[in-house]
Amino acid sequence: MATYANLPVSLRVTDSLGATNTASTMLRIVNNQPVASFTASPNPAAPTQAITFDASGSYQGSPAHAIVSYEWDFNSDGVYDATGVSVSHPTGSSAATRPPCA
Repeated sequence: MATYANLPVSLRVTDSLGATNTASTMLRIVNNQPVASFTASPNPAAPTQAITFDASGSYQGSPAHAIVSYEWDFNSDGVYDATGVSVSHPTGSSAATRPPCA
């Protein structure tokens, strides 16, 4: 679902005799940023239960571009633990003892 705006642009030219002519067009401005979105299933999950994470709802704002990489960080350490549109990851016992997110 690309978001965009239409911007009217006009040009007027004048020659040395004072004659003029104009041309105009509508310029389409596309939001050229990717949008990350994902689901987790099951949610909620039991400790040590495998969870499937699905980022297929993510999209690129420009119809001329596509998302080419999906990287997942499951412990907020800045290191990506998995790649792909859809991945499965166990919650692990440490996830069950983490304080709840604010």
